[in-house]
Amino acid sequence: MGKKIAKGFYSLSYILFCVFAAAMLLFGLEVWNDAEFLFATQKTIVLAFIVAAGAFFLGAFFLKLSHTLENIKEKKLWTFIALISIFMMILQFLVLNMLEISYLWDGVNVFSSAVSRLKGNDVVELYFSRYTNQNGFLAVTYSLLKIGKLFGLAEADYVYYLNIWNLIFMDVAIALAAAILYRLRKEKKAASVLLFLLITALNPFIYLWTAFYYTSILVMPVFLGIVYLVLCMEGQEKWQIKMGQTAILAVLFVLGTRLRQTTVILAIAIILAKLVALGFKTKKGDAAFKSKRGYMVAAYIAVFCLCLFLTNYACKSYETRINNLDTKDTAFPAIHWIMMGLDHGGEYNNSDADYTASFPTHEEKVQGDMELLTARLKHFGVKGISKTYLQKFINTWVSASNAYPFRLSVCQKYTAAHDLIFGDKKDFVIYYHQIYQIFLLFFILSGAISQWREKRPDSIYILQLSFLGTILFHLLWEAGPLYSVSLQIVYFLLGTYGIVSFSTKAGVFEIQKMRSYLINALFLIGIFITALFFLCNVNTFTKETKEREKRVVNQYLASDNLKIENGEQVSQTFLATRDFNYLNIHLCNHENEKNTSVYQLTLSGDKHGTVYEETIYAKDILLDSFLMRTFDTVSIQEPEQFTLSLKALESQGEDFLEVIYFQMKDYDPYTKGTFIKDGNTLKGDMFLMISEKTNAPYVGRKLYAITAGLFLLAEIAVWLFVKRKKQVR
Repeated sequence: MGKKIAKGFYSLSYILFCVFAAAMLLFGLEVWNDAEFLFATQKTIVLAFIVAAGAFFLGAFFLKLSHTLENIKEKKLWTFIALISIFMMILQFLVLNMLEISYLWDGVNVFSSAVSRLKGNDVVELYFSRYTNQNGFLAVTYSLLKIGKLFGLAEADYVYYLNIWNLIFMDVAIALAAAILYRLRKEKKAASVLLFLLITALNPFIYLWTAFYYTSILVMPVFLGIVYLVLCMEGQEKWQIKMGQTAILAVLFVLGTRLRQTTVILAIAIILAKLVALGFKTKKGDAAFKSKRGYMVAAYIAVFCLCLFLTNYACKSYETRINNLDTKDTAFPAIHWIMMGLDHGGEYNNSDADYTASFPTHEEKVQGDMELLTARLKHFGVKGISKTYLQKFINTWVSASNAYPFRLSVCQKYTAAHDLIFGDKKDFVIYYHQIYQIFLLFFILSGAISQWREKRPDSIYILQLSFLGTILFHLLWEAGPLYSVSLQIVYFLLGTYGIVSFSTKAGVFEIQKMRSYLINALFLIGIFITALFFLCNVNTFTKETKEREKRVVNQYLASDNLKIENGEQVSQTFLATRDFNYLNIHLCNHENEKNTSVYQLTLSGDKHGTVYEETIYAKDILLDSFLMRTFDTVSIQEPEQFTLSLKALESQGEDFLEVIYFQMKDYDPYTKGTFIKDGNTLKGDMFLMISEKTNAPYVGRKLYAITAGLFLLAEIAVWLFVKRKKQVR
């Protein structure tokens, strides 16, 4: 790559990276609907100030902390590193055990197929006939479960066991990110690693998402392992070691792409970064490069390609043994996701999936998707497509919570911790996510600008290019909050690198050297905004009542309909560990108003007896309907088993109701209850939501005052910490 081309590409890539980072930062100051209470009660400008002020306090704290850590002896730093690592893992285990998060969508299909294959049965054909890209995920899941089974793992513990593996994959990724930072830093290495771990430890992501068993987490250590290996190879002189590293690199690339095809973006980023680095070399450097023996370079390439081929062949063969479906005509072509990405905000939707599946052959699928893609391009035009891409960008990269309440809120256990994280009080957790991301983005942006001004590529450029490439990819491809999950640890790494660069680059900005009146003014403004917010919202939070809901059971997956004909009865048992007064089930009536069938709905407990009973007339149930009922609150003193039953009193011919339930191979979505028809236990569980609904203020006055006081004390503590002139040694 010529020097001019290299410099031009280098500048263009940094311009694009900075534009996207700045856009993420600015859009991130807006309101997000999943923080429902704040969204409904506050103006956008108020919430933007809250996020900006919170990000400033976090930024000031970590900037000062960075200086402080650099003055602590290295031996003490490594002790702190060990302690914070242990703390994070303990808290991760606690969250896993407190919430018992269930699998949804892709996780359900892959998990149930892996368990089925362990028993010698088939995979979920409809899913794997379409989404062949998930074969790698299936192979990993099957392998992990097989290992567990060899050691006597009970089937009831499979989900928890895989979540433990998920936690391990995430923590290995965190360790690799710390190792990358250690290699990137030329001095104060241990201080930078501890700063990274502290930043990571304060993010809810690494605790909540440990239960999200999906390729987004599993690919993290592979992705960062590739980057770390590339850094190791740069300084390696011994050709034998470098040859081995080349072979391992090829294996990691195959494993990464088999799990998530977006690993190819990292490969492209590494190639481009190396070409840019070569283009920047001086004549002396070029001569030194050319003087290297060509056959050694050829040998490295040959080893890489051979290992790449062999590993890919082995992986594909292993995947075929687990899933040997003939998907030549059923698999969705790549063009499907580009077509789907031009509508509905770019997220997955059933209508586009059904459209592609309706064509019998691969060629017809490609042609049909191309026709719809062309039609959408013409329909939306440049303005409409630009608007769609902006919506996809915001939806994927701006919401720091990654829509976690939607993805993770279905649990086996509902406690006060669940209410805080997923219930009515989740607004503060969501806004902490948002504050945290704005703080990180500021330093990611400043780090990129600082690096760009150096006018020479550094190793961090690989991660920045990968980040940029992933953003560009999801503008064209399927989009959604889920797709930024796999880069979260890269956020932490780039943010930490930005903080270190921000505070050490000459002439940039150092909070310690700012004029004291400016420091005081910024902190006082932040404290004033916080105090004003709490003062102005006393009545909003403590007096205005709104319907609140506490979950008891939330089994809302659905896949099948079950007829309930004359004299038949279906029942679903569930375990209640807290009070409830609301139920919701899903029924289907194909005859609508013509249906003359009559049913009896009964809810009874082992100790309470019958707590609710009602005669249901099918004519009142139209098509697919949710039957929602509220009744007197059932007080629960200790865990109690309840049974919800629906019995057909009168039903003839086509006059019947169907109950919606979920069953998929050997996956039980609700382990604390059973689905029964006429005394026979069926696989799966009824669509069932049980909860307690009350009208109450957001929070009591006492708790509100304590919360406000803690926020203000924390901000004052950060201010005093930043103002300190004497540093710890």
